[in-house]
Amino acid sequence: MSEKRYIIMELGDAKQLALNASAGFDERIAHVIERINAEVGADIEDIVAQLKGIKPCHACVVEGQQEHCCC
Repeated sequence: MSEKRYIIMELGDAKQLALNASAGFDERIAHVIERINAEVGADIEDIVAQLKGIKPCHACVVEGQQEHCCC
């Protein structure tokens, strides 16, 4: 079984893919396909794990807002 991989795609790119799904593709879609084939996707699970590991900022600790820290 292969490892799950994810990509983040701009909404405009996704709309172009949907628009061109059955009608061939233009230069922009060729560029999107090229980027996808180059496997420049992010490991979302790793990013989430790293973000969860960030400690709250000092201001939120002082104010007791650790659970809501956005820093």
